[in-house]
Amino acid sequence: MSWISFALLAALATGFGDLLAKFLMKKDDEFIVAWMRSVFIVPFAIVGIFLLGPFRITHEFWYFIAIIIPVDILAYILYLKAIRQSQLSLALPFLAFSPIFVIFNSWIILGEKVSRVGLLGILLIVFGSYVLNIKEVRKGFFAPVIAIFRWSGPRLMLMAAFMYGLDAVLGKKMILLSQPKFMALAFPIMLFLAFTPIVFYRVQKKICTFNLKFNRFLLYFLLSFVFAIIFICHFKAVSLTHVAYAISVKRVSILVGSVLGFLVFKERNVLSRLVGIVFMLAGVFIIGFYA
Repeated sequence: MSWISFALLAALATGFGDLLAKFLMKKDDEFIVAWMRSVFIVPFAIVGIFLLGPFRITHEFWYFIAIIIPVDILAYILYLKAIRQSQLSLALPFLAFSPIFVIFNSWIILGEKVSRVGLLGILLIVFGSYVLNIKEVRKGFFAPVIAIFRWSGPRLMLMAAFMYGLDAVLGKKMILLSQPKFMALAFPIMLFLAFTPIVFYRVQKKICTFNLKFNRFLLYFLLSFVFAIIFICHFKAVSLTHVAYAISVKRVSILVGSVLGFLVFKERNVLSRLVGIVFMLAGVFIIGFYA
């Protein structure tokens, strides 16, 4: 399979995973959902690592692990909070801002200039986010922009997009220091170990409850299976091509999740949001492939 096939499969799985997570968060909080997505993967991942056989991992790899795990935890919690507090078709599109944050960070930290093509991509993403809330324009020209920061879902997703901008680059570096198969197997184990004390503390302090009935057990098992596909396809895709290319294609998940939100949760303002999403995805593809 080519890298684009892996990236598209990751996008489809991500969109379906968003739908499952939103449904599960009707009763469980985001920390429980984030923890449970890895629970059923861990036993298979441990067996898989042993089957890989011995290979060398540099000490530098563990430094990056110490950075990426907190970044990924914060990014995913913000991500889940966003889709819990808002409609999928309103929150998910703002994940398209992650390549903008990558460009901005590169400009600030590395002194890399934004090309004209990159600027076009940024403008398309910004315009698309304006179109998402175009019905607010009756309150004033800048009302659609103000709505982004007034509603918690888009605001939280923008924060998650910033964290994922860092996460993608760190993940690529870790693959180069190990190998894609190892990362796909080891990463969910590390996330599970990091989330476990947080979840147990929150349950013990009665901040959240954890009641796993049989039907929810099956849904969580399905969520774990979906995330196993995401992990494998994501790390395989970024190992075969540039990070920007793989992430750009994977952002098709925005469209998948939004359409599922319309179909399953009967979300409103379908047309304007789909038009906005198309503009934003065009911006993502331009930045990823041409900037």
